[in-house]
Amino acid sequence: MILVVDDEAAIRHTTQRTLRQHGYRTIEAANGAEALSRLESREEPVALVVTDMLMPVMDGVALCQRLQRLRPDLPRIVSTGTALEHTLNDVRASLTQAA
Repeated sequence: MILVVDDEAAIRHTTQRTLRQHGYRTIEAANGAEALSRLESREEPVALVVTDMLMPVMDGVALCQRLQRLRPDLPRIVSTGTALEHTLNDVRASLTQAA
């Protein structure tokens, strides 16, 4: 199961459709807080999180930091259409701590 996290519904649905066309099962969340809630309520384990970096409520950086504490073994793919250099540095630091 792949958890797709993005605040833009069109991107979330396109990502899910593409993954499903390749045989993957997906669930979705509109922000990091919703993603954490979905992870906790799943009977079937999530094997991968694909998340946007810039979102309201809880962004991808904060989500990755929480996942590092809760599920350090859970792979994460972080992407964005726009990013500031300091935000990219936050993601790099978060992922480096995961290694």
